Amino acid sequence: MSRTAVVLVMAVSMLLSGTSLAQDKLSRAKEHYKRGTAFFEQKQYDQALRELMEAYKLDPNPVLVFNIARVHEDKDDYYNAIKYYESYVLMVKNRRKKRKAQRKLKKLKRLLKQQPKMGFLAIQTSPSGATIRVDGREVGRSPMSANRLKPGRHDLEISLLNFATHRAQLLIMGGQTTQVSFQLREMPGTIVLSTVPAGAVATVFGKQPRSLGTCPCAFQAAAGRYKVQVSKSGFLPKIIEFEKVAGQQLRLNVSLLPMTQVGTGTLFVNSVVPGAN
Repeated sequence: MSRTAVVLVMAVSMLLSGTSLAQDKLSRAKEHYKRGTAFFEQKQYDQALRELMEAYKLDPNPVLVFNIARVHEDKDDYYNAIKYYESYVLMVKNRRKKRKAQRKLKKLKRLLKQQPKMGFLAIQTSPSGATIRVDGREVGRSPMSANRLKPGRHDLEISLLNFATHRAQLLIMGGQTTQVSFQLREMPGTIVLSTVPAGAVATVFGKQPRSLGTCPCAFQAAAGRYKVQVSKSGFLPKIIEFEKVAGQQLRLNVSLLPMTQVGTGTLFVNSVVPGAN
């Protein structure tokens, strides 16, 4: 089958017709549709499918179902192309368009019988953008809608900077889509703490206080809120609070105020029995 990219069917204005949807939703759907069309023309099929699916969530139009089927067809994913064309036939009212989709269905079902029975892999990760490797070969980035694989067991690897690499073995069944959804585990990032003057002692407070020693110093921390106390003889202690986000490396600088710059005050003491020392 020719893999020459063609413009997805229907004008955007027709795609986004309808008065029941709010204008902002139509505008967002239009942007997703435009991006999906651009990805399709560049043969970036997984990105095209992601954008078209987002457009469909905002504007559940049969034309989008046809376009999603068209992308699957162009990437030779006949199984999913048939599924979406069948949905389109049920949704569309125009007889001519229905017959066109039915002709495509007949052709794709014939092609599906002729090719070896293949399975498909769809992957969602949080966060997205992870690199996906199957049997050591890079096949795309998450989210990935459907990657054709031979039936049997395959080694899966999902990796993303600052997150732990996930490895697993999958069983792919012919004619079926195996869906994987995975929450990536953040690798602790480094927080570097410097003080002016240097040599102050730092303590980080969590479930249990932990001394970081003299500064400059560094410690590993996952995402969350932290409180650190910095102290040095002859200087006023300081407590700082901060929040670290996932994948972030932090460098903190803390300036301490000399005791000589702290103003003096008066201490008044009273007791129940007067005259105490």
